[in-house]
Amino acid sequence: LIPNDVTSSIKKLVASKHSHCQRFGVLAVANLALVKENHATLMEAKFVEAILPLIYSQDIETLRGLAFSLHSFSTNDDIHSVLEEAGTVESLATLVRCGDRDTTLQ
Repeated sequence: LIPNDVTSSIKKLVASKHSHCQRFGVLAVANLALVKENHATLMEAKFVEAILPLIYSQDIETLRGLAFSLHSFSTNDDIHSVLEEAGTVESLATLVRCGDRDTTLQ
């Protein structure tokens, strides 16, 4: 279980205008999403919707973190429909075209 103060702090990082904050926020989401038991909490807190705007980041590490996050969420069959509704398919297609090999491999 992830405490509310942690989720709100991560969301603030993701929503920041500073690329380093965005990077560390999306990496926090990626690490939390590695644990399937965290998915319900992260989905309830709308983290997928919070990280998707980072698709427009110019920071390659942020894009890699986004790809890593989406990959971790996608391993959970129970939330595929929610991911699709959130627009992750289009975001994944954009990430594949970003030109960075490590991002694409996620």
